[in-house]
Amino acid sequence: MVFRRLTYLLSLTLITVITGCHTSGTKKGSTLSYPAKKVSKSASVNITYLTYNSSTGSGGTHKARITVSPNSDNELNIGISGNLSGGLGGQWRAAVWIASMQAALAVGRDLDEYAINVRGQGYIDGPSAGALFTAGIIAAMTGTPVLDNVTMTGTVNPDGSVGPVGGIPNKFIAAIKDGKTILGYPVGQRFNADLKTGKIVDLQQLALKNNAQAVEMSTVYDAFKLLTGKELPKPEPIDSKSMELSIEMINLLRKKAGSWNQYYLKYSTKFQEQKLQYAPGASRKLSVAKKYIDKAVDLLREGSMASAYDFSQRGGGNSFSSFWYGMFYKILFLSKDPAVLDAALQKNLISPMVSDLGKGLSYLKKAKPTTVGDLIAMISAYEQMIGSFGYMYDASTKSGVVKKLMPVYKKALAEKKNVKGIVGYIIRYLRSATYRYNLARLKFEKALDFLEFKTLSRKPVKINEDRVKKIAKTIISSAQANLNYINEVLLTEYSKKYNKTMKDTQDLYMDYSNNYLQAFYSLKIPENLIRKNWGEKSIATYYAQIAGSMGSYFASSMFLVKHYGLGVNKNSDGNIESVKMQKSLVHMLKHAELNSRIHAARALKLVGEVPPSAKIFYNIGNTMKEMDIALKIKALEMYWRASLECQLAISLTRN
Repeated sequence: MVFRRLTYLLSLTLITVITGCHTSGTKKGSTLSYPAKKVSKSASVNITYLTYNSSTGSGGTHKARITVSPNSDNELNIGISGNLSGGLGGQWRAAVWIASMQAALAVGRDLDEYAINVRGQGYIDGPSAGALFTAGIIAAMTGTPVLDNVTMTGTVNPDGSVGPVGGIPNKFIAAIKDGKTILGYPVGQRFNADLKTGKIVDLQQLALKNNAQAVEMSTVYDAFKLLTGKELPKPEPIDSKSMELSIEMINLLRKKAGSWNQYYLKYSTKFQEQKLQYAPGASRKLSVAKKYIDKAVDLLREGSMASAYDFSQRGGGNSFSSFWYGMFYKILFLSKDPAVLDAALQKNLISPMVSDLGKGLSYLKKAKPTTVGDLIAMISAYEQMIGSFGYMYDASTKSGVVKKLMPVYKKALAEKKNVKGIVGYIIRYLRSATYRYNLARLKFEKALDFLEFKTLSRKPVKINEDRVKKIAKTIISSAQANLNYINEVLLTEYSKKYNKTMKDTQDLYMDYSNNYLQAFYSLKIPENLIRKNWGEKSIATYYAQIAGSMGSYFASSMFLVKHYGLGVNKNSDGNIESVKMQKSLVHMLKHAELNSRIHAARALKLVGEVPPSAKIFYNIGNTMKEMDIALKIKALEMYWRASLECQLAISLTRN
């Protein structure tokens, strides 16, 4: 007992050192640096991964060994191995891929410089080891020993912050039984539900009663420090004032916001003139548009130009959607002729959108960025353009459903049958098609806007096509892993529960979630459309792959944080009205904002400037975090975008 108590006191002393005040740079005597030194030999670390078994209601521990070696073949080299055939599940594998990218970003080197192997044991799966894997891979990349009495649980977000997970008390009990005395958990989750009993548990008291200590983690830097006792170098964040926009950008955003306000006035006036308020739900959509425009006007008056631009876009887009949905509803039930409706859709939405997207992509293909500002603006424009393609494809599919339902509707009318059910389906798909055509138009217009969002700085950039290719492969792999994460964590369970095929489940999720739709199509379109048409080795193809996979990564991360991490609750209209983990959201916003400024500091030092689009996203996030719950969550995405755009600027311009 005395020996155990002494061990506990030593652990407390160690953890005090580990969680002490942050100091920029490295500790005295440390060999850690940023960027990390190029790896010259293999290094391995052993970690203990925590799981929760829903069938028994108990936690479990599993050993894993991470080995990082120099990679000589210049291609991504991430291996996942186990001691049992089929023992390591899809969630576990996806976590390793995402953690590998996050680790490379954290140490400031290219992922393809490393040969990474993670070896697990037994039959295990689960989505909550992202933080541990990232910290462990960083440790192996930098040759830093890990502490064998430490373990942790938590996902990892695109900006390197640690995200919430479930079943922490159950996992911690298993860890304590395994001899672990320092236990990391995501910030904001000190009070967590025991999934077996349903009771809320104070993690710190649970640990204390068992001669251990539970420690909050905010970022992968915290996770690394907890696992190794060493500080991973990172710059001090630049202050908020340094994230303010230039006067030239402010004037440009004011002009763009004004254009979107005119867009709103045009379509809201036409809505009234055509008397479209009788279309079910159309007036409500228009009222949402007015709220956005009113807020945009307030933001303009207070000088928040980035947010005014964003909200005026939302207002203009919703008015466009309200008008065309009302018009198509009117055409549909006046003519009762599918041919007339189809002709109207083709003339007013489909044909113009197809033509504009074709022209837009052709223009981007010819772009040859000569400055850092040009480069990041072009990537941002590509992302919006590819997102537009995804929405258009889905809208076309839904328009096709409406077209197929019309003969059924006409036949039911002729036979004087009850058509209420058929009408309900037609309205649903018509509204959804129009809404997503609107989103396609919105993203296309944003793509044109983003091409102008660049600094006046003429700092030249030398494009290294091999580097662009490497980055494309890295982000594609991470985006695919994140999409697999969703499929494994949520869709597979739904498919089994309701006896549906994965394809049917994916279609269902795409129908109600813009995030899932964008995660799916933004990854597929560059591969299945652009690469085939432009060629596999075209630099423009690589740019499109980077942009599309970035868009997919953001969208899938938002989907996961909503439906797995925070546990959103939606109302009957499908709008988010609350989250189960409110405290976690507060802490995630705080650290996402801070991370934006840390990554901006790194970009400023290594690139010479902070990408204007990153500043725009940061400022929008600052406004949204003070608003309703749905926009608070959206603020997370804005901060994540700001962080990753800074990291992308560094990666693309590194020699």
